[in-house]
Amino acid sequence: MNFSKLLFISVCCLATLGCRGRWHDLGLEREGHYEQKLDASKPLKLDLGVGGYKIEPGSSDKIVVTYWSRGNPRNVHIRLDAESGRNLLKIEAPHSNFRATIEIPPQSDLSTQLGVGNLDIKGITGNKDVSVGTGNLNLDVISADQYGKVDASTGIGNIIANPFGSTGHGIGSSLEKEGQGKYRLHAHVGVGNLKLYAENTM
Repeated sequence: MNFSKLLFISVCCLATLGCRGRWHDLGLEREGHYEQKLDASKPLKLDLGVGGYKIEPGSSDKIVVTYWSRGNPRNVHIRLDAESGRNLLKIEAPHSNFRATIEIPPQSDLSTQLGVGNLDIKGITGNKDVSVGTGNLNLDVISADQYGKVDASTGIGNIIANPFGSTGHGIGSSLEKEGQGKYRLHAHVGVGNLKLYAENTM
């Protein structure tokens, strides 16, 4: 091998290593996956770390989490436990640039707590108890007729609840309704906006 070819190969190798180093430094997004069987007859509680989340209908007997995170994927911890007659899914993740899609049984009594971030829930039938500390909550109620007691509120933020014929703006917005349905809906956002909508009427 002559000197010019050797020099060319060396430069290419150095350039490749340099690119790899820069890509690593940029903290490019990595995808992860978690899947676990569960007893769908039990209520489901989601305890979510900081991030952006979508909750969607999936299989009737398992929970599937697909997530995207920057940095080391080992810093993402997901655990499903059966305790006190319910399923508890807990997600602990880095405090920035984390998002996840969570597929749960379409028929689920769902309790969800998110401290900081945005939360979208779509296509889930059942009782709902959902709270977001700081961020926005978009919740598909499917049909307002499914619900009996409904209460929704924000500390600072707007409420848009067209299926229930109500909107509220500013500090301390709230909504209370009594219907004929069998499910209960409680939703609260501390600082941020809350939207209740019916996907099939949009």
